[in-house]
Amino acid sequence: MESYYSVPTVRAAEKALLAATAPEQLMRLAAHAVARAAVQMVSPGAPILVVAGPGGNGGDGLYAGAFLLGAGYSVDAVLAANAAHAPALEAFKLAGGSVREEPDYESVASYALIIDAVAGLGAGRAISAAHDDLFRQAKHILSVDVPSGINAETGVAASPCVHADATITFGGLRPAHALAPECGEIVIADLTPRGAPYSFSEELLHRSWELTTRIASGILAAEQSLPPRFTWNEALENARTDTAAGHIDTEEGTLRLRPAASFHDIHDPTPGPADDKYSGGVVALCAGSKSYAGAGILCASGALRATPSMVRIIGRRDVVHAHPEVVYHEDVASAGRAQAWVVGPGRGLKCAAEILQVLMKGQPTVLDADALTVLADNKAVRKAVRNHPLVVLTPHAGEFERIYSAIFGSYEPSRGRAVLAQQLAEELSCFVLLKGRKTILAGYPRMLLAVDAGNSYAATPGSGDVLAGIIGAWLAHANLEHTRPEDRALAVIDALGEAVAIHAHAAAIAAATPEGLAPTTASEIARSIPTAIARLTATRR
Repeated sequence: MESYYSVPTVRAAEKALLAATAPEQLMRLAAHAVARAAVQMVSPGAPILVVAGPGGNGGDGLYAGAFLLGAGYSVDAVLAANAAHAPALEAFKLAGGSVREEPDYESVASYALIIDAVAGLGAGRAISAAHDDLFRQAKHILSVDVPSGINAETGVAASPCVHADATITFGGLRPAHALAPECGEIVIADLTPRGAPYSFSEELLHRSWELTTRIASGILAAEQSLPPRFTWNEALENARTDTAAGHIDTEEGTLRLRPAASFHDIHDPTPGPADDKYSGGVVALCAGSKSYAGAGILCASGALRATPSMVRIIGRRDVVHAHPEVVYHEDVASAGRAQAWVVGPGRGLKCAAEILQVLMKGQPTVLDADALTVLADNKAVRKAVRNHPLVVLTPHAGEFERIYSAIFGSYEPSRGRAVLAQQLAEELSCFVLLKGRKTILAGYPRMLLAVDAGNSYAATPGSGDVLAGIIGAWLAHANLEHTRPEDRALAVIDALGEAVAIHAHAAAIAAATPEGLAPTTASEIARSIPTAIARLTATRR
């Protein structure tokens, strides 16, 4: 997993490095990293277009263009504002690069790669219609620092904005990398300028302790659930590589490229010699109804396949018919002990009493789907959530907006998903798992984790029901009642993140066919959970 840092922290680290280095040194070192990333996305000698803004981000792009020209690539540039960082533009022209007017459709189609070096950290404004047309025609896009049109601090996308295939950033991640799927694959270049006391990543770590900002730093797990489209471990011909350490040595300093990190491995739920059907944690499900029978079956399917432990179902015998391993109970009162509860998938909008009954038990509880609609409309349920020791809300974007608006009166998406999720978590003293391609996990007390699924194949009906079952089983398995109180919040966030990662990998596995990837179903995602767990626990075995 990767820490990400607020924009003020990044600017403070950059300022310290600039003060410790010669003019243009840091920019040229960053440009070496951009050029190195670019060559991984195209064939040798392929034509490349740099779209350069007037500031430092544009300077990175133009210097990268000069290095690419020196390595035998054909490179042109477009000046986004009819202005450029002068030393970088001069270096680009001296290397043989040509500056073009806005290219037409046919000429844009001839470029194998467009480098988006328009704005970087200042990229929150919408791009022009002309630039939107240009980027839409691109075969591949590499953005420098942050795609143009994406707010670096909040991850909010303006319209229109650049949708990058990959984004290269320096030292560490910015909030946008954790929050905005428009960044594509994320590659981190750690830069150590020659003569500087610290690398960029070390400066970020130092500055993060010194600065307090409204938007806290957090953690990103970038799940490599599909085979990577690009590799980031080869150098330009004119740079010397220390292959053992993975570092590139240049005149300006050293650099190292790597993809943003994933969970790598997760807790292994494989039972041990002394385990039984109870020792791994029992989960109870209030899921499914006469109108939505499939939701209960899918939720149980997710729970059953996530751990080897018992799954209870309340009031739905059809779930037992589909999964005979599940234990049936007529109602909440008659259910045996459970270490976690899930309420809401397909349950209908008349389940307020059942929600309150479950919450009175004081066990870790996941509220999903219909339970979230009830939460938005029912003040008694919201009060019970506030008073409960551990509730997890699992809304998709629409459900989240309804809950947020019901509590705060208005919904302000321009503030960013992470800020709003954290605000809701603090207001209700709970955990919020805001689902999406990049799922946000906000906790109370304050903590933030984002999980990039690495694919969007889970965007299919019933997939959220499967995820709810995984989350419930994983929380039960986490043995939270025996976790020290001071460690519990972190243990919950870890368990939620691992559940999301399992779901993401299961979706990718379910989408795989002998002919390639294709849309899948929630049932296939559920069937792929054991394979996903085996993949994610392989390094532990």
